[in-house]
Amino acid sequence: MTPKNTQGHTKARAHTLTDTHTHIHTHTQEMTYTQFWALVSEGNIERVRYFGPEQRAVMVKTRQSAPGGARFCKVRACVCV
Repeated sequence: MTPKNTQGHTKARAHTLTDTHTHIHTHTQEMTYTQFWALVSEGNIERVRYFGPEQRAVMVKTRQSAPGGARFCKVRACVCV
């Protein structure tokens, strides 16, 4: 029986978390404000978080039941002048 290498496991886990973080940001789609509120009314939004230095956008995670399935989308705030 060989001893378990805990150091390698820790490095592998850190690498996986980094890959996940990169995957989310490289595969983010844009969503319009209108599309966002339509999905909210249908109950297809799982999570919403403020995004950006000025927090003028939100990062949205849709549910699997949403059209297009589960995904991360960026929604910019509607600015009316």
